[in-house]
Amino acid sequence: MHASEVLHDNTKALLEEILGSSKAYIKPVVEEKGRMFGMFASDGTQLASFDSYEAAYSAARIFELDAVALH
Repeated sequence: MHASEVLHDNTKALLEEILGSSKAYIKPVVEEKGRMFGMFASDGTQLASFDSYEAAYSAARIFELDAVALH
């Protein structure tokens, strides 16, 4: 196993522990930079912000999380 695979597996496990599931919730948010898309854990904790829905969705999929769009 390569170091990048170990990092990916460890990061995925950590994210699932933080999220409480394998789901990442994505919804529009307003920040100082304007309209962004936030990625949230099931308890409502914001994990990250992205410039587009596609970027947030891609980030979730990289770690094999199920992206759920919220409006």
